[in-house]
Amino acid sequence: MLLISIPDTGTLRAWAAQVPDGALVGMGSDEDVARARSATADFDHVMFHRLDAEEIPWRDGYFDVVLDPLGAAPAGEAFARERARVDRGAFGDARRGELP
Repeated sequence: MLLISIPDTGTLRAWAAQVPDGALVGMGSDEDVARARSATADFDHVMFHRLDAEEIPWRDGYFDVVLDPLGAAPAGEAFARERARVDRGAFGDARRGELP
């Protein structure tokens, strides 16, 4: 699961607990990444990276689910292409909101 924006720590911890057999990856600002890393340090399958609107550093189709829980994804075609590239497409590229 890829999170394009990083929600509050309670939500992060709840989602991390729901996907113990897969990876939960969050991308956001340096401040959000630091907060999220601290809040989820006890989870082995969770990681956070600074969001780069030009490149998401995972291979094509890597993620089953791509969410933007805060509706804060960068605008523009470059990011839309990157998001679609890493989304396996199981739920489409317009997911936003709650964990399925």
